[in-house]
Amino acid sequence: MISDIEAFALLIQTRDAFDARFELPDTSGLMPEESDEFQRVAADFDGKASSIVRIDRIENAVWLMQYLNQKQIVDARLGYDDTEELLFHGCPYAAAEQILQQAFDHSRIGRNGTYFGYGFYFSTSRQVSDRYAVPNSSTDEKRILMVSCIEHSYRSLASRFTTALSPHRQDSLDEALTNSLFNLTNPRPLALYIYDDQSPATDNFNELVLYSESINTYLAAQFILWKWNLTEDNYHELLTIVATNVGEEVATVIDSSPIEVYPLLICLGFDQDQIKIESVIQGIMSNSEIFALLIQAQDSFGVQYGLPDTNDLNLTNISRENWSIPASTLIQVPKESDEFQRVAADFDGGASSIVRIDRIENAVWLMQYLKQKQIVDARFGYNDREKLLFHGCPYAAAEQILQQAFDHSRIGRNGTSYGHGFYFSTSPYVSDGYAVPNPSTGEKRILMCRVLVGRSCEGNSTMRTCPSNYDSTTGGSNIYVVYSNRHILPEYLIT
Repeated sequence: MISDIEAFALLIQTRDAFDARFELPDTSGLMPEESDEFQRVAADFDGKASSIVRIDRIENAVWLMQYLNQKQIVDARLGYDDTEELLFHGCPYAAAEQILQQAFDHSRIGRNGTYFGYGFYFSTSRQVSDRYAVPNSSTDEKRILMVSCIEHSYRSLASRFTTALSPHRQDSLDEALTNSLFNLTNPRPLALYIYDDQSPATDNFNELVLYSESINTYLAAQFILWKWNLTEDNYHELLTIVATNVGEEVATVIDSSPIEVYPLLICLGFDQDQIKIESVIQGIMSNSEIFALLIQAQDSFGVQYGLPDTNDLNLTNISRENWSIPASTLIQVPKESDEFQRVAADFDGGASSIVRIDRIENAVWLMQYLKQKQIVDARFGYNDREKLLFHGCPYAAAEQILQQAFDHSRIGRNGTSYGHGFYFSTSPYVSDGYAVPNPSTGEKRILMCRVLVGRSCEGNSTMRTCPSNYDSTTGGSNIYVVYSNRHILPEYLIT
């Protein structure tokens, strides 16, 4: 005779074999704020209990039995029971409710990246999960799930990626300076990466920041990276090396930084032939803050060395600028979502005329666009200088644009009636005329983009730049031509 628990486990195992995803009832209960349990959970958050609106304990017998059954299997396979971790999961506000109602759904995998595999992502750090917790648009509240996870080997995951930074410099600081700031043929700023490889904070920073494709690509292309694994034994050695080679100011920054903000990424450049700190990046910063500081440091370095930089020039002077980017990430927008319906509303037939919509995400592109927008807005004194426009192109060309940005070598392939630049329209129907279909499927692709049009004037086929005091040319009410690919931010790929 088997026990009730064994019978329940066999039923769950049978059900799992039929369908790994099944709906679960939501039986969560509010946790009293004055309870020890509330304070214990809240202790992992900044501000402790004061930063939390409420905590709900999640109780679900089916989920619990399934979890215990799987834990028993894993424990038996490994021969010990230390196979679970208490981890955090950040997600959009409404998605937390969906998880509690339907479990973690495989259809949502990949929405926030697949860098370490196609699965469900968790972190030992609440701060890391907070970055993925999209707030409620009405109340600005966020939701984070605290979850027990069976994962006996999660710590070895970081070691699998210890070679991810192999292209960066690991030589002596003196040699790193020779290859970066003192390089006569290809000078680059130097970034000092100070970390503790035994710290979970380093694992989190590497996973979400340093090993992310966009930042890793940007660092490899624009910086020389020098690394130091910090321990109690080599701390004073580090300060001596840094003070001797790059100055006491840098050593002071390291010495005065509390352990809570580590790891550190200190970007160095030149000022009047002296090494200076361009930016100090802390492990607790968001990806967008880190990217902004990296770009700021690189731009400042370019100015000091007299490198070509068209960032702050008027658009009339940058017609030949051709900027390349790391490849974009496409996130498919669910057809049932409000976002899909909102984008589809501009097309005949609405959602019924569209095969799929992909949201385009590219941190490098975004940061460069925002920088250019800030310049244009400052010139006019207000920020109503961008438009949401459409761009039609051959089916395969859309993929090339997302991989390499808008390329000046393609200018003129569909005419130059209003100038030699990139053409956009306020009307998707106009852009549809330029969207050459896939010969196999008959599907077309149109890009929906944010475009900095600035001040526009009537264009003609002789124009290769804008007239003085103008930023774009136009063919009338619905055609705009811009001459810099930094002033274009693709938001959606519509098929």
